[in-house]
Amino acid sequence: MPEKYYWFPAMAIYPVATAPVIASVPTVDLSTDAGDFYIDIAALTSLNIGNRHLMTYSATIDRDDICNLSCTAPGKYVVSPLKEGLATLTVNASYRGVTATGYIDLSVDYGAGLSEVKVECTDSDVYGIDGTLLLRDASPEDIDRLPAGFYIIGRRKIYKANH
Repeated sequence: MPEKYYWFPAMAIYPVATAPVIASVPTVDLSTDAGDFYIDIAALTSLNIGNRHLMTYSATIDRDDICNLSCTAPGKYVVSPLKEGLATLTVNASYRGVTATGYIDLSVDYGAGLSEVKVECTDSDVYGIDGTLLLRDASPEDIDRLPAGFYIIGRRKIYKANH
């Protein structure tokens, strides 16, 4: 009679936890009028040996008067610029008690400071900022009917404000 044994595949054992590696990020230039900056620490992090799903992430900002930091999901953060200045975002990735730390310099300015740009133009093509043709031979009246936003008109990037 066969003996009752249970066989199971061997689970990989990682004897030594290696530190995660966080990719370096150059200084990020932010503008108070351009919106938020999204950062995915998990996407910036690599792990040579081990299970990425067991990693934990954290982030802090040294100047919360310059930028606001909020977590949207594990490893995903939103930096909201508040006022002009310099700040440093510190990001951490940990795996089995070994932590890697990275620093991202943030430079916040007040933006372009444009309140309104008036353009004298003849009929020309209007493209979205992604290069998609929106209007062909658009008159100034056609351009006035466009919603507020950035457009390429006559080979120039234009911000159109609604009044």
